[in-house]
Order: sequence, then C-alpha cells, then structure tokens
Amino acid sequence: MQKELVNVLLVEDNSDDAASVRDLLAKIENIDYKVNHVGNLGTCLKYIECNPVDVVLLDLTLPDSNGIDGLQTIQTQTSLLPIILLTNASDSTVALGALRVGAQDYIIKDGLSENTISRAIQYAIHRKGLELQLRRSDATLRQSQKMEALGRLAGGISHDFNNLLTAIMGLGQLVLAELGPDHAAHTDVEKIVEAAKRATSLTRRLLTFSKKQSFILSNLNLNDVVKELKPLLSRTIGEDIEIELQLADDLQAIKVDKTQMEQIIINLAVNARDAMAKGGKLRFSTTNVELDESRLSGEMEVKPGTYILLSVKDAGCGISDKYIENIFEPFFTTKGKERGTGIGLTTVYWIVRQYRGLIEVESTPEIGTKFNIFLPSTGLISTTAVPVTVPTFPTGTETILFVEDDESVGIVGCRMLEMLGYTVIFSRSAPDAIHTVATTGKHFDLILTDVIMPNLDGHDMVTILRKKYNHFKVAYTTGFSEEMVFERGLTEKFSAILPKPFTMETLAHKVREALDS
Repeated sequence: MQKELVNVLLVEDNSDDAASVRDLLAKIENIDYKVNHVGNLGTCLKYIECNPVDVVLLDLTLPDSNGIDGLQTIQTQTSLLPIILLTNASDSTVALGALRVGAQDYIIKDGLSENTISRAIQYAIHRKGLELQLRRSDATLRQSQKMEALGRLAGGISHDFNNLLTAIMGLGQLVLAELGPDHAAHTDVEKIVEAAKRATSLTRRLLTFSKKQSFILSNLNLNDVVKELKPLLSRTIGEDIEIELQLADDLQAIKVDKTQMEQIIINLAVNARDAMAKGGKLRFSTTNVELDESRLSGEMEVKPGTYILLSVKDAGCGISDKYIENIFEPFFTTKGKERGTGIGLTTVYWIVRQYRGLIEVESTPEIGTKFNIFLPSTGLISTTAVPVTVPTFPTGTETILFVEDDESVGIVGCRMLEMLGYTVIFSRSAPDAIHTVATTGKHFDLILTDVIMPNLDGHDMVTILRKKYNHFKVAYTTGFSEEMVFERGLTEKFSAILPKPFTMETLAHKVREALDS
C-alpha cells in the first residue's frame, strides 16, 4: 500500500535541531514525510513560492526574524499553509500568542518524540483544511447575500425603466402607423423604436448574473446567432484579432433565450480580447455531440444525451493553474480593477447551468484558452430563420379591462388595444378596477392587469373578483422579473404574463392567446 506523502518545510537555523526533526519524521512508518530544510525566513518565502508545501515547521527565533513576525510574514504571502511553531520551553508565552494570530500548533523542542511531531502535523493539516472549508462557506454565503441584494436592486430599477421603455416603444410604433413609410420623419421614429428595443436588451442583461431575468425561449440555430454577432464582435474586439467561424452544417436546434446566447458569445469574446494583447485568432466552432454517463461523472443536473457544443478558442496568454478553479467565481478577476469586474464569466456560467448545460475550460499559459459550452439539443434540425418583414397582428372585438398604475403605459396600452379592434376600459388602480366591474354592468372578456401596484396587487385583485365573477380571462403585465412576480403570490404559469416593455405585436399575440385559452 502506497504511503501518504506529506511535504514538510522545516525552517530552522540550528543544524542539530533540524537533524533531530528529520530523524524523528524518518522513523514514522505509515506516512512518508518529505522534509526540505531552510535556515532563514527569506529562503523560506522563496521556497514556498515555487514548491509544493503541505505544512511549515517554523523556529520562533531565526537570523532574519523573531517571534510572531516570521509567522505573520508567511501568512502575508499565503494563508493556505498550516504553520507549526518550534519553540523552547521559555518561549511558550510567545507561542501561545502566535496561536491567536493563526499558527495551528506549537511544539516544545525539549523531549520531542516522533509521535508528538507526527500527531501535531496531522492535526494541523486537518484543522487548516476545516478552517479553509469554513472560510469558503462563509465567503459563499456572503457572496450569495450580495447577489441577492444586487438582484433586487436591479429588479427595482428595471421595473421603472421598463415602464418608460414601454411608453417610448409603444408611442413610437403608434406614430409609425400614422405617418406611413413615405413620411420624412418615418426613418427617425424607426430609429427611436430600435433604440428602445436595444435598451430592453440591456435591462435584461442587467439581471442575468443574479438569475432574476425573464426568459423568452425559442428554438434557435446557434450558427445564426454567431453569424449575426460577428460584425459587432469585430468592432468590439479590434482589427488585430481575426474571427474565424467553423460552424456545422447539420447543427441541431437549442431552446434558449436569444439575448442570453448573445451574452455568452460577447462575454467570451471580450474575455479573449483581453487575453490577446498582441492580437491573434479567435475561433468559434459548433457541432453536435453525445454525452454519456461516463463523460458526465459527478454532474447531477446534466443528463446524458445530444448536446450542441459551442467552442470559443483564443491564442492569448492563457490561465494559470493557480486561478483556473476560480475563474467562474463572482467578482474574481486577474485583470485588475481598471479592466475587469469579475462578473463576465460568472454570467456565462450561470446562463449555461440554467439550461442544464455544461461548461469546461482548457488553458495553457502562453498558448491560449478554449471554452467548451454544451447545451441540450431539442432533437430538431435547425434551419436559418426567415425574417418576417411584415408582421401580422391578431385582432379581436372583445371587451378588455386594462389595469395599470403607470399612466403613460396605460395610455399606450389602451391605444394599441383599440387599434387592434378591442373595446377597452382603463383603470389606474386595483380598487378602481373592482369598482368598475361592480358598477358598470359591462361584460369583460379579459382583465389585463399589472402584477405589482400600490395598495393592492393585480393577483389579489383578480382573487377578489373571482369570488363574485367568473366569466373573464386574465393576463398580466409586469416590469419586474419572473422570480419577483412569483414571490408576490402569482401562481399562474409565466405564459400568462406579458413582460414589459411590450410591442404592439407581443401585446396582440398575448391578448389573443389569453382570450382563446
């Protein structure tokens, strides 16, 4: 049976004491103690930087350090190593002080035995391991709390922003419909609507890394997403980086949110740009792959089957082995505060995991880095989508009660619904809507209501109305994220919710879908 190997760094200026420690550790049969001896603190620090060390045996009195100072100097360089102090009996007070600032144990040199020193080393390594586990758990908890708080802040901001964008986008579309394509201002208004749509994408990206955004899922050809983004990527990463595409002709479809796929590609491209200071080649490739049980060992949420593999390979500086395990951690970056936020790869990681996918990284310093992203296939052969140049809006003649506390959104929504043929009654609050239903005597085919409003939420309003009236269908609008909506008690499926900002097309389809359900 192979013995456990423990790398010991002995920092001791007394050669006799050093020889005694070596001899004691050599006698231990069940553990192979590999002892490396240095005589001062300076040499110790250089050795730790370049060599594997499991534990440090540190003499309290050295030629270039004294007492606790030497311990703290080592801890400044690395907090990962367990340190055991070697001390004379008269130094016990100092040794106890060293325990308070991070030493794992201390051993009195007089009467030292092989059992004493071996037990101290094993306990020190074990205790340090538990300490690091606790530290990581605490850090994970703190980070989770930060992400939760940041996600809620982003959710509140996006709610107000989405209301504004609904008004801007909606009014822009209404103006376009009245102007006609030959009007001199038609192109300018189109640009306003397009700018609002891009701003919509930004609000959704703001929520991604905290996992609080809403999804618009569709069957996508990943090749199309990469091709569409290539011009943008070329402008973003610079002319000195050549983008190469190797895309499979028979690529199967994936069911994902397109904006999130764009985020993955853009984040990886920007990450590659930062790694290629002197330029080079950035290659995007796609293919269909099969992942089996043996390939997914230890992956509880990723199931065997057919996956679409997106590989992004750069020719940059690579990632050191020292950092490779940390690159997906929130706010971890090796780029410095001026260049990196530490959320780019975290965003990529969480998007992939949300789709029960897998992400791997292969990197060699000075050669380059390759990210492999596996996303579940739908089993369908993906073909390039033909863009719809003239959208068709489903219409109707039913009566709709539109409940919205933001007046600008209410005005836009009512005008859109009326243009689609519906009879619309507008209420600015839930209590006003309840009063309207009770007193007007109208038959409402659909109540289209904002979810979160002052005084009374849309869902609570519907619950109250259902107790007396059961003839109407319901659909919801919201500028908040799906998760925040569900936290407020909405139990209907998300398919019954129209996220803000909405266009006339999305409003028309959602209303018709709700009425026909």
